Amino acid sequence: MIRQNSTLKALLASSALALVSALPAKAQDATWLANPGSSDFNTGTNWSTGTVPIGTAFFGASTITDLAQSASISLSGWTFGASASYYTFANSHGLAFTGAGLVVNGGGIEITSTSAMAFYNSASAGGASIENSDALIFSNSSTAGTAGITNSGLTTFLDSATADHAYITNRR
Repeated sequence: MIRQNSTLKALLASSALALVSALPAKAQDATWLANPGSSDFNTGTNWSTGTVPIGTAFFGASTITDLAQSASISLSGWTFGASASYYTFANSHGLAFTGAGLVVNGGGIEITSTSAMAFYNSASAGGASIENSDALIFSNSSTAGTAGITNSGLTTFLDSATADHAYITNRR
């Protein structure tokens, strides 16, 4: 269901605020290792810097491409390089993009979202494949890009956010 009203906007804003409120002041980028120790996005030793990125997370070829999370994530974006593998990600704790969003130059990303997922500022869902069964929020001037979105939850566009050229299928 796609809708926009002031009550819904306030509810979504307060829910999504929890996703970005823990952002540190300084952004740090990192690259997912070619041979990480686990599939947990939130494990620092799986990243080139030894810490989980809060700026841009870069992805290339890797032996582990089915990722999950052990805590909520808020960062600028994910960039998939020309030699990137095809990745899947299970969002079960909350996921927010506050900068570029999803940039797919190679490989691909499929996200299964059972928890709130948000795109803020000018973040884009790019060419991702997103299966949403919770709240998918586009706010400010963000865009769904050319993403393929299958929605059985609530997809909302606030402010000047747009669906752009996304393909959205509602299953309710």
